[in-house]
Amino acid sequence: MILGGCGSPRTTAVEDASLKEGIVSFIDGDLDRAESVFSNVTRESQSDEDLQTAYLYLGRIYLARGDYVKAADALSAGKALGGDVRFDEYFEEAQRHLLASPARIIQLERITREQLAALIGDLFGAGLAGVMDVLPDGDLHAGEAVTRPAFYVIVSRLANVLGGGGISSEALSPGGYRSTLGAPVGPPGEEANGNFITGREAVGTLETLERLLGNAKGE
Repeated sequence: MILGGCGSPRTTAVEDASLKEGIVSFIDGDLDRAESVFSNVTRESQSDEDLQTAYLYLGRIYLARGDYVKAADALSAGKALGGDVRFDEYFEEAQRHLLASPARIIQLERITREQLAALIGDLFGAGLAGVMDVLPDGDLHAGEAVTRPAFYVIVSRLANVLGGGGISSEALSPGGYRSTLGAPVGPPGEEANGNFITGREAVGTLETLERLLGNAKGE
């Protein structure tokens, strides 16, 4: 009994030290070291509170790396142990990226402005989603479907921001901007599908831009 009573505080002290080391590594940007430390805590800790901390930081590490499946798994594990609202917020972020992954987007007949922004973020970096401005009424209209003309403008703007101003518009949109205006217009609320960009087209065009930018840098 005496040995058992002495063992628990010592274990807790070791766990606390590990958590502090992991947090310091995370703050310093050493994600590899932080991941290693927090992973060890999840295997060895007997404290739900310590496990929550470890899973929260693991979730944030995986989010930073763009590994959204692992992020969702870690955050779910922490939430199941009684994690607070932070787990929900980071989990929602992981879910948004998973729902906007190329594999998911490519299946859609229409994509929303929010999904396009997330797709651009996944392929080119989160900061570049800013190429999508608010609409004239000042609202982002995140849930609205992306029209072909709007997609053409966004991709052209993205190419310029990324230093690909010399890339031919034909390479990204055969027929150029005029070709995006040819779809028939239906009555309000029943617009023809041809007016909107499909998920497959969006993914294909953005991946083509990514490849062309890579080739241009190689030259």
